[in-house]
Amino acid sequence: MVKVQTIAILGATGSIGRQVKAVLGNEYQINLVSANVNGLSLAKEYYSSSIPLTIVSNQEYEIEPNDKNKHLFSTACLSDPKTYEGIDVVVNGISGIEGVCPSFAALEAGAKLITANKETFVSAGGLFMQRAKELGAKVGEKIIPIDSEHSAIWQCLRGEDFSSISTITLTASGGAFRDLSKEEISTKTADFALAHPTWKMGKKVTIDSATLMNKGFEIIEAKHLFATNNVEVVIHRESLIHSVVTFNDGSSKLHFSAPDMRIPINYALTEPNRKDVENAVKTPSIYALQNLNFAPPDYDRFPCLKICSEVAKSGSDYLGCIACAADEVAVELYLKGQLSFYGISDIISSALSNFTSGEITSPVDVMRIYQQVRQYILSIIGGC
Repeated sequence: MVKVQTIAILGATGSIGRQVKAVLGNEYQINLVSANVNGLSLAKEYYSSSIPLTIVSNQEYEIEPNDKNKHLFSTACLSDPKTYEGIDVVVNGISGIEGVCPSFAALEAGAKLITANKETFVSAGGLFMQRAKELGAKVGEKIIPIDSEHSAIWQCLRGEDFSSISTITLTASGGAFRDLSKEEISTKTADFALAHPTWKMGKKVTIDSATLMNKGFEIIEAKHLFATNNVEVVIHRESLIHSVVTFNDGSSKLHFSAPDMRIPINYALTEPNRKDVENAVKTPSIYALQNLNFAPPDYDRFPCLKICSEVAKSGSDYLGCIACAADEVAVELYLKGQLSFYGISDIISSALSNFTSGEITSPVDVMRIYQQVRQYILSIIGGC
C-alpha cells in the first residue's frame, strides 16, 4: 500500500495551485492551502473538507459556525518552518518575491519542495542552493522544479551526472509581441501583453513572458538548479520542445510534449511513475518536428532578456535580487498603465545602476531589499 503524503499548496487560487489540485491523486492529502487575497474563496471551497486543514490568507472573512478548518489571517506564517511540521510536500505556486521566504522555510522543514517560484533562485539562488547542500536536499529528490523548461531539463538529466552537461538550451515562445517591430511594441499596453499565444498564466508571469524577463529569470534558475554556467535561449514559437540538454560527448536529449502545464506538475507529483493526465492536450506526432521553428532572441526588441543575461553572468544574488525587485514593481506599474512597455527595462536598468553592491545573507534580506528598490522606483516614477 502506498503511503498517503501530506501536502501544502501555496498560492492555491493561482494558475499553478489550481492545476496542482486538478491532478492530485489519492496518494495525497491536502493539509494546508494559502492565498494572498482570496482566502474567502478557499474557505468556501474547503468548508466541507472531510479532513480539517489549515487555510492561510491575508484576507479576513467571517468563519462559518460549523467550519472545522483552522484559519490564519496572515501569510507571514508561510515563512516559518514550523508551519510545515508534519507536511511531506510543499508546492510553492506563489508568484513573485513573496514566495522566496516560504521556499527557504519548506527547505528548513525537511519537506520536499515542488516549486514554480523563480524568484527564489533569481534573488537568492546561491544562498538557497548552499543551504540545500548543507541539508542534503538534492535537486530531483527534495527540490523539484515544475516550470515546463526546468522540468524538461530535470527529466533529461535523470540518470545523468550534472558534470556531463555541455549546454542547456531553454526554449521561449517569444511572448505576445514576438512578431511585432520595436516601434509597434513600444505602443502596446498591458492588455495586449496579457494575450499570450501559447500559455495561460498569471498576469505577472505573462507580462514577464512578453518582455522575455521570464526567460532571463529561467537562465539564472537553471544555472543554480543544474550547476552549469552554459545556458542559452532560443525562440521556439510552437512551444513543443521545452528544453534541450547537450552533453560533453556531443549527444543531446530534448523534451517534447504539448504545452500543457499539467504534464510537468503531474510528473513532479508522481515521479518516477508517469500517470495519465485527464483530458491532457495530445502531443503531436513526431512528424510535427519537421515544421518547428527556432530563432535566436532579439535583444534590441527585448532588452529585459539582455539585462537578465548580464545579471546571470555576474553570479550575484544581490544583483539578481535588485533585478527581481525592480521588475516586480515595474510590471505592477505597467499593468496599471503608469509605465510604458520599454519603461520596464529602463526602470530595471536604473535600479541596477543605483544599487550596485550588497549581499544576500538570509531570505529576509530579499524582502528588505525589495522595499528599498520599491521606494526608489516610486520616488522617480510615482505610483502605488
